[in-house]
Amino acid sequence: PDVRWVFAWQCLLGALTNLLVYLVARRLFGNVAALISGVLACLCGPLLFYDLVLLRASPITCASLALVWLVLKAVDSDRIHRWFWVGLAGGAALCLKTVFAPFLAAVFLCAFLVRGGAWPLRVRRVAVFVAGLCLALVPAIARNLLVGVPALSITGINAASFVVLNAEDYQPEIGCMVSRHTMDIMAKSDGQSLPAVVETLKTHRFAAGYVGLLWRKFSVAWHWYEQPNNANFYYYRLHAGILRWLPVTFLVLGPLGLAGLLLALPTWRRSWPLYLVVMSTVFVMLAGAALSRFRIPMQAALVPFAALTVVTLAEWVRARRLVPALLALLALAGFSAWTFRPLPPQVPLIPCSDYSAAYQVYYSPRAVGAIQRSDWQGAADVLAESLRYEPEAVRRLVPGEGLRNANEAGLADLYSQVHSRRAEALRHAGRTIEADR
Repeated sequence: PDVRWVFAWQCLLGALTNLLVYLVARRLFGNVAALISGVLACLCGPLLFYDLVLLRASPITCASLALVWLVLKAVDSDRIHRWFWVGLAGGAALCLKTVFAPFLAAVFLCAFLVRGGAWPLRVRRVAVFVAGLCLALVPAIARNLLVGVPALSITGINAASFVVLNAEDYQPEIGCMVSRHTMDIMAKSDGQSLPAVVETLKTHRFAAGYVGLLWRKFSVAWHWYEQPNNANFYYYRLHAGILRWLPVTFLVLGPLGLAGLLLALPTWRRSWPLYLVVMSTVFVMLAGAALSRFRIPMQAALVPFAALTVVTLAEWVRARRLVPALLALLALAGFSAWTFRPLPPQVPLIPCSDYSAAYQVYYSPRAVGAIQRSDWQGAADVLAESLRYEPEAVRRLVPGEGLRNANEAGLADLYSQVHSRRAEALRHAGRTIEADR
């Protein structure tokens, strides 16, 4: 009944995520990297942002780091029962969202291959892992059988999502949109996943077309922009000062993390669970959309790699190993140039819909309530409060000059209505000069 309880436990999960980032970094890369990782995680605006919105991003991020921690503990131990806890946590994470399927499939294989040992021991390890996974899925299976759907069904939107996000007319740079092929493909496939995938791929005239789409998704996944879906990080920063003050975003973590992924390659036999989070998140975004809320687990997993980059560079400079330090800086510059690409002209930092939603849901009802009480001055004050967030692009508009794009036109229309309503309220309040202005 009270959504603040959700925000409270999501904040606790966010704090646990920061702790897990520190612990994973310490286990893999040492104490100094762990300290830097903890600082980066605590100062990361997007991580905090998703703790206070009604999406699963915060629990998913915490679950991702918890799985990495549990796998690292299991790999470093001869105790078979630790793989049961990995499976149990993995099954719970799978109930949270099916995006964990690629990660868990890779863990299943690595339980065979990476730890080594005799074949009976490997089989026992995998069997214990699968037992924990199945136990966690029992409630979901029981529920499915009760309501008459396939026992292992966890989500019902995969087919439609794949169509919308992989048809030939999808534009990854813009974000979620409905493909013109959606209705036709869903009808032909009857909503079944495999036929829907086949029909979707047929919309691409050549294989190169789909490969090109995947590359565009990959590029968006490593772009600095937090592509919004349901909630816009940049609009929230207008209202929440703490998000403006926190300096760490993908602008920082992207280039440092990419460099760290390369620097950590010699340690892959130990750090592979952390690599798995990055790779499985990228895989999910390639199959779906490269949205900010889907990228956030990868962003958290990149923090230890980013810290490793900082520590390695500092050590090379202190040891006067200038050649590798210079090469690393050049690589960082290249990664930065790639991730810092400007937004496409048709993509605004904050779309009109965000301003409009806040006005329609928050400010307008308050103004209407004041008017119903005949409190015209109160209504004018509420509308003036909403105008504090009027975009600079609107303030610069001059009569007679054309609008540059549809988003600017939408903003102009919205704020002309707000100014008009405020003028009316001021007139009723007896402030005619201000109303005329």
